[in-house]
Amino acid sequence: MHTKGFFCLVILCLAFPLPGCSAQQTIKSTVTVVSPTQLPNTVTITGWFTTVWNDEPHYSITDDQGKITRLLLNEELTKPFGGPLEFDRKRVTIVGEMTSDSPRTVRVLSIQFANTN
Repeated sequence: MHTKGFFCLVILCLAFPLPGCSAQQTIKSTVTVVSPTQLPNTVTITGWFTTVWNDEPHYSITDDQGKITRLLLNEELTKPFGGPLEFDRKRVTIVGEMTSDSPRTVRVLSIQFANTN
């Protein structure tokens, strides 16, 4: 909870700089961006996103070869798109970290609608 408050304060400071507020300089000098593809066991999968409800939502993606991968999805990743149901039965691309081969399971690091071209 304290972390959320800290980030809100930083966002307010960035949006409305006050005299003596140096959060912008601090953030620029201390943030290290790590591309998801630099992490070990990282995979990119394009396929059809499916939601199955069984007391709680269970997410999966089926690639073009018919291989189904279980997805561990933090729903916060989907909020900019309107939530996880916006992806249901749509073609998506996910980048994630393999957590298990049996059953094949991926922790989703990013999700986006796939190009339909």
